[in-house]
Amino acid sequence: MRGLLAAASEKLAADPTGASVLADEALHAARSLRDSLLHGEAALALAACHHHRADLPKANEFIEESLQAFERAGKSSRLGRVYKLQALVFSMQDRVSLALAAAVKSLSYPDLDAKDRAFVFCVIGSCFSRLFDVPTAVDLMERRALPEADTSGDPQAIVACYLRTAAYLNMCAVWSAGIPHSLTVGIKRPDNLASPAEYLERAMRYLDVCETHGDNMLIKDRPYFFAERASAVALRDGYEHALPFLGQARAVTSDRIPVTKPFVLLENAVIARIAGRWDEALALIEEMQRLPAWHIWQRTVFFELSCIYRALGKDQEALRALEKFTDLQTNMARLANTWVDDALNQQRYGKQLDLSHLRSSVLDTAEPAALQRASRYVESNLHRRLALSDVARQSGVSVRTLQTLYQNFHGVSASAFIKEQKMQRAHQMLAGGDVSVYQTADAIGYTSPHNLSRDFRERFGYAPSDVRPSSAKR
Repeated sequence: MRGLLAAASEKLAADPTGASVLADEALHAARSLRDSLLHGEAALALAACHHHRADLPKANEFIEESLQAFERAGKSSRLGRVYKLQALVFSMQDRVSLALAAAVKSLSYPDLDAKDRAFVFCVIGSCFSRLFDVPTAVDLMERRALPEADTSGDPQAIVACYLRTAAYLNMCAVWSAGIPHSLTVGIKRPDNLASPAEYLERAMRYLDVCETHGDNMLIKDRPYFFAERASAVALRDGYEHALPFLGQARAVTSDRIPVTKPFVLLENAVIARIAGRWDEALALIEEMQRLPAWHIWQRTVFFELSCIYRALGKDQEALRALEKFTDLQTNMARLANTWVDDALNQQRYGKQLDLSHLRSSVLDTAEPAALQRASRYVESNLHRRLALSDVARQSGVSVRTLQTLYQNFHGVSASAFIKEQKMQRAHQMLAGGDVSVYQTADAIGYTSPHNLSRDFRERFGYAPSDVRPSSAKR
C-alpha cells in the first residue's frame, strides 16, 4: 500500500486521474486493514487527486474522511496538511471565510515545513484579495509567502508564490490605470495606489524569478506563468507584444489538468478586451465555454461578457451578462461569509470567524522574531544533534521561553517540533530513492539507522524502506 501512495504522489502533478486510481486502491486496502493512520494518509492522497481534477465535492468528501481517520488514530500532529488542502478546496468553492480559517489553522500544526507554509500563505493571499482588496493580498504575499518560499529553497514553492504575487501586482496595475476588473468592481479605489508602471515593474521582476526555475516548474504552473507574463507585457508594451507569450501559454496547457486551458483562454480574452479587441475577446470566451471546467471562472466570464457586449453595441446581451454576474457576485459574497453549522466542524473552526482579529494575526502579529529565528535555525541545522540550549541561544531567549513559544504558536514542545522537522526531512530524502537509511540518519543528526527507523516508524507507522519504490533495504 505504501508503494501505491508513493506512486500516486509521484503521478499527481502530471496525471491526477492516473494518481486517483492508485490512491483509491490504497484507500480500499487501508479500510480493510482498519488501520486509521494509513486510512488517513490514503484518504488525503485521494482528496488531493480530486482537487487537482477540480472535482471539489469529492475532494471535500475524502478530506473529511482523512480528518476523521487521523482524529481516530490520535494523530493530531498529522492534520496540518489536511487543513491546508481543505483551505484550497474551500477557496475554489468561494467559501472564503472557511478557507481562511482552515489555512490559518493549518499553520498551527508541526507537520508543515517552509514549503507547505508558503503554499498556505498563497491561499491566505487569495482570501485576502476577495475579503479585503488586492493590495492587501500583495502585502501578505510579500511579507509572509515569499520569505517562506525562499526559506524552503523549493523551486515549485518559489514559482507558486512569486507567480501569484505577480498576478496580484498585474491586477493592481489594472486598478491603478482605472481599467474595469471583476475583482475590483464595486470596491472604492484606494488613494494610495502606486502607478501602473511601478506595479508592472515589480510583477516583471517576480516573473523573472519564476523563469530562473523554469526547468522545475510544475506542469500546471507553466500556462499561468506565460499568461501572467503576457498580461504584464500587454499592459506595459501593448497587445501585439504579448501575443508570443499567449501562444506559449496555450501550447503548454494540459488535457490532464482540465483547469489550465480555460484559464489561459480567459486570460487571453481579458487581455484582448483591455486592448479593445472586442470580437477576438468574445471568440476566446465562447471557445472557453465549450470546455468542461470553464464554470470555475463563470463570475469573471460574465463580467467580461458584459463589457464586451456593451462595447459591441449588444445592449440586451450585455444586460443579461451583467445580471448573471450580479447574481454570481451576490452568491459569492454569501458564500464568502458562510460558516459551518454542525457541531463537529464548529469544534474544528469555532462558532464564527473574527475577521479583523484573524487579519491582524496574520499580517500584524506574526510569529515572534525569536520563534522565527529558532525555526530558521532548526531547519538549517537538521544535520546536527540539536540541543534546546543551542536553539534558545541562537534565538536570544531562555529554554523555558522557547518551550512556551512553541507550545503557544505550534501546539507542541520545542523538542517535538525539532523531531517533526527531522522526520519530514528524512521522508523527503527517502522518497527520492537515491539515499540509504544510513545516509539519511547521518544527514539529520541521528547516531544510528536503528534510532532513525524506530522514530520514523513511530511517526509514520511504517519503516523508512517502505517510502521508496522498492521495499528492499540497502
